[in-house]
Amino acid sequence: MSYETDFVDVYLKLESQLRKEITNSYKTDNYEVLSYDDIDENYEYEMIECFGEDILNSFNESKIDYYRNSNKEQIVTFDIQTYFKNILLSYKYKRRNIKRQFELDFPRNTIYVNDTKMEKKDFKKYLRKYKGKIVSKYKSRDYTLDIILTMLCNQSSYGFPYFIMHQIYGDLDKSILVASLSTNRCIKFKIKNNDVLKISVCADFGLRNLSTNSNIKIIKTKVIIEINLNNGDLNMLNKYGFLKWQIK
Repeated sequence: MSYETDFVDVYLKLESQLRKEITNSYKTDNYEVLSYDDIDENYEYEMIECFGEDILNSFNESKIDYYRNSNKEQIVTFDIQTYFKNILLSYKYKRRNIKRQFELDFPRNTIYVNDTKMEKKDFKKYLRKYKGKIVSKYKSRDYTLDIILTMLCNQSSYGFPYFIMHQIYGDLDKSILVASLSTNRCIKFKIKNNDVLKISVCADFGLRNLSTNSNIKIIKTKVIIEINLNNGDLNMLNKYGFLKWQIK
């Protein structure tokens, strides 16, 4: 199927594109321990690592072993503009493709604004307030906040956490696959302190044993992005977002 008519097999397509986009080199010193005061839940975190633009290739064998053997909730940071760029690439940077996919994907997602579940017409009305606010620029094209928020409500937003979980937990030699699940798939928008829009993209993935055709464990993931609404064009995004996950 054409990308411009239906965004199918999002995880495989996104994975293929990201592998072409990002170098395979890994630097062992390409992370740092961070502290962050605004994590929602009061969990105990073992570490917070910052990989910037190289997050998709920053999991060497020792880190994979570390995450596989830990049951605590984990957090890594990622470069938000790189996250947006790779999703936009999957739409060939065309706004109409984003809007078309939104119409297809809305019934598959649950969207909340300030804890209120949204119907499509109400959410479209909510998005109008963000027209004209430019948050990103790629291929000499401006992308306003309403377009970016629309994009984040599509299935393509789940490709990034899926790819990371697949890198860490997938093990085809042992017939272990990370599989997409329909449970807990939602996007939440919430205003903080009257001027910060917090976006949470939540999804569960199943750690599946292909030999027995059964789920072994569930991986609960959340992508967190914050946007400073009072800042000027192209300055609203925080540099880094957060990817949180816990295996249960």
